[in-house]
Amino acid sequence: VERLHGTLDVTSDEGEGTTLTLSVPLSVATTQCLVVRSGGHRLAMPINSVVRIVRIGDDDIGSAHGRDVVLVDDSPVLLTRLDAIMGLEQSSVVSQDGTRPALILGADEQRFAVLVDGLEGTHDVVVKPLPQPFVRVRHTAGATALGTGEVVVVVNTADVIRFAATASARRRATAALTPAGPRDLAGTARRRA
Repeated sequence: VERLHGTLDVTSDEGEGTTLTLSVPLSVATTQCLVVRSGGHRLAMPINSVVRIVRIGDDDIGSAHGRDVVLVDDSPVLLTRLDAIMGLEQSSVVSQDGTRPALILGADEQRFAVLVDGLEGTHDVVVKPLPQPFVRVRHTAGATALGTGEVVVVVNTADVIRFAATASARRRATAALTPAGPRDLAGTARRRA
């Protein structure tokens, strides 16, 4: 407790019992994360940012405004790859049924699908900030050690959503100058409505 710069208070009331109060800095609070595989690495995604998980195959991926999209609840959702965002080697891992998991991040109008290679389950982890000079590594909230002792990067999902939104705005501006492709899912969704 002392090493974590926390405190331990013990209070005892006769006939009532003893109360132990353990206080640790917020930086060592636990966060529930979904551990995913992407680009040959394990990464942790805070579960509170994941709205939904879907499985998609190559046939499920279309195009809207020059970007890859998938239909989720009959609405086009921009698709990006976690390995590309994190600067990892691109992977082509697919399951036996030819699909891969995609995490739906954000809410309502700001939903994005993030393609990963696989899911490894949820873990309660202690997220530790990165030391200097790595304090502000893009799309990284910190690191954690799994129960196996392996250290994994914790993804800053707010950064990922901002990155996807910014890339989307840039592509929309340039796509306005070019005609839509043959699999324009945005138009398909509008026609269904």
